[in-house]
Amino acid sequence: MPGTDYSQQSASQVNRVDLVIGAANSLTSVAFPFQADEVGNLIHVSAGTGFTPGFYTLASLVGAVVTLDRSPGVLASSGGTARVGGALSSPNDTPTISGGIVWMQGSFTTGIQYVLNAGVGDGNFVVYSGYGVTRGDNLPATITASGNLSPILTQADQSILKNLIIDGATLADRGAEMGTDCCAENVQVKRCNLSGMRAQNEGTRIRRCLFTACGFNAVTGVGLDAGTGVFVSECEASGCENGFSSSNGNGDFLECLSHNSVRSGFLHFGDDGMRLRNCLADANGLDGLELDGGNSITTLQVVNCLFTIMRAEASTVTRRITAQWFMRLSRSSSAATPSSTTPAGTTGRCRRERATSS
Repeated sequence: MPGTDYSQQSASQVNRVDLVIGAANSLTSVAFPFQADEVGNLIHVSAGTGFTPGFYTLASLVGAVVTLDRSPGVLASSGGTARVGGALSSPNDTPTISGGIVWMQGSFTTGIQYVLNAGVGDGNFVVYSGYGVTRGDNLPATITASGNLSPILTQADQSILKNLIIDGATLADRGAEMGTDCCAENVQVKRCNLSGMRAQNEGTRIRRCLFTACGFNAVTGVGLDAGTGVFVSECEASGCENGFSSSNGNGDFLECLSHNSVRSGFLHFGDDGMRLRNCLADANGLDGLELDGGNSITTLQVVNCLFTIMRAEASTVTRRITAQWFMRLSRSSSAATPSSTTPAGTTGRCRRERATSS
């Protein structure tokens, strides 16, 4: 049976400098014999001739002999140094694991990038989750940049990010960079100069995230930029340069809200086309949906979306698009050529559409 969880305390529980490697992946210590309450914790082997530095699981205990999840080095080696228990100081200290949860509590301030480890083996995901008082309470931990980082946090393949606030503090250019087959949920990214989050690798999912005050240092600055094979649902962008964009192929957006942007609620400036379903853009400075005429847009899908109160309009126009649009936009012209009938007056920017006002 597992013992006491010593990972939630600041200091290590036990430090040893006399470890001996026995048969069957086992360790012993004369000065500090292993105890039953240590089972289930990680032991961090850091030094010793014949020892392989790393984190190992204390899997079981018989007498004073503890068995690990794998071999810690050469059989019969002695004088190993290791410690059991104690929290890590930053996500960069996290060991490479096949899967599991890395819990993050409190506030972190960093002048270097945090690089999250990928899960080892296909389908093995590592979850990086913040919490407040009790693990699993869904309260966030906070990461704040102290310098110009781009990004603050890099999310490796097969990793899941949950319950975090990432604050660029108007110093960092980007908050988070997503890998392949990743997920982000209940993450807030704010005050990043170019973009809050960039996700341009297939298989990535972003759900119930908030992006605020991002992207003010560029015309194409944005809260979240999503590319081909990335699915974004139930997210909100508030007070960014642009709310959401797709600069790499197409991005799928479902039930997303973008409001009070300096420029546009949704911005497409890459090849292929955005896919918007049940989305709302409200009170943005330029467009509800802006299409960049300098790129070839082969398909654009807009289903049951509402674009309201664009401040650049001469008059307030509320529009609901209920049909699926497929539009082509040549690189030499901003005029859209629909593959099916579209309302009169529609051009490369959906804010100019008038005929379907409701």
